[in-house]
Amino acid sequence: MPKDTVNIEKERNVCDVTLPQNGSNSLRQDFVWMFFGNFIYRGCQWGILVSLAKLMDASEVGKFALGLAITAPIVMFLQLQLRGVESTDVKDLYSFGDYLGLRLIAVFLVLVLSIIISLFSYGLSSTTVVIIFVALAKITESASDIIFGLFQKHMRMDKISISMVLKGVISLAVFSLVIWLSRNTILGVLAMGLSWLGVLVCYDLPQAKYFDSTKPVFQYKKLWSLTKLAIPLGVVMGLISLQDNIPKYYIKSYHGESALGYFAAVSYVVIAARMLILSLGQSAIPRLARYYIENRKAFLQLLFKMQGTAVLMGVGVIGFGLVFGKWFLEFAYTKDYVAYFDVFIWLLVVCAVAFVNSMFGYAVTGARYFKIQVPQSILVILAILISSSILIPRYALVGAVWAMLTAMLVKAITFVCILAYCLSKKPVTEELSTENN
Repeated sequence: MPKDTVNIEKERNVCDVTLPQNGSNSLRQDFVWMFFGNFIYRGCQWGILVSLAKLMDASEVGKFALGLAITAPIVMFLQLQLRGVESTDVKDLYSFGDYLGLRLIAVFLVLVLSIIISLFSYGLSSTTVVIIFVALAKITESASDIIFGLFQKHMRMDKISISMVLKGVISLAVFSLVIWLSRNTILGVLAMGLSWLGVLVCYDLPQAKYFDSTKPVFQYKKLWSLTKLAIPLGVVMGLISLQDNIPKYYIKSYHGESALGYFAAVSYVVIAARMLILSLGQSAIPRLARYYIENRKAFLQLLFKMQGTAVLMGVGVIGFGLVFGKWFLEFAYTKDYVAYFDVFIWLLVVCAVAFVNSMFGYAVTGARYFKIQVPQSILVILAILISSSILIPRYALVGAVWAMLTAMLVKAITFVCILAYCLSKKPVTEELSTENN
């Protein structure tokens, strides 16, 4: 056999051995898995709020919501959206150990900042304890998130879905049982965090070892380089989270903890619905990254399909709300929540616009244009700050939703402009993209 042929056969044998072990799924398979995982996980997260609403008063729901509202922007900023950076790292410029090392540093900072902010704002109170325990739970979730980026890069959304289902079901069961037995929100949040930690240790880490070493790497040059690359997206995600939570701060300030509890319970149904669109976006983002470099026509075709799905889902959730909204609010919570039916419908409109915005966001992130999203996010923050300060004091919860809708429309317009800019540029290398975009 000729020497060249022998070499080719050797290469084929290597491929035959390595590819099937961690073989990637098709986009349809990944979408189905992620849809299933997100549906179960977000449904269980909503179930936690339902447990609070049915077993505790609205002020306790508000306390839990406040914990999420304070910790979420901190977590989203310090996570630096490393999962998105990792899953689009087509050239393998960084190892999983680099991503994990930076994430571990980030979660330590999350805990420190959460403790400082909660003590400064609420002193030694039960609210402070809830906020700190929520931060601890979010730290565990953040560790799983960086492992999800590894699975996502290899297009194995089934691994992510299984983990989400385990976390969702176990945390809902444990949280509800603890709340029912103790009538104590603090113990319920602690139980939720411990259940997430169990899934991280028993499932996420063992599965990650099939794809790469799970030993964190702390090399200064690599960590600093990765931080510089990812920090624009971290700022963007932190601002997005802040944007989502600004209305809650105003509601707490002007209308009290109980009003925040009602708003949080009603709005989480919408958040859960919005998270379903992540199934498609998270499945598609590695392909968007490749298509942007290799095939712009395929990039646009995939984006159009994603947007078509987003529009259909948006129309569907609004239709559901109009037909079944009142029944749903009474069934899920109590009769008291039916009084907020108008808030619920407006939130579904916000949700529909958010579906479209999410698809634009995944396209821009797939193109790895991160820095350009920072001024966009600042503009959206200004829009919701101004609208919240005007509308919420006067129109209460409805005003909060109108402020959110204003911000979503501003974001949609700016996303169209950003995407047009991205498509006008030639694909750039990693180093150039981080400097010039």
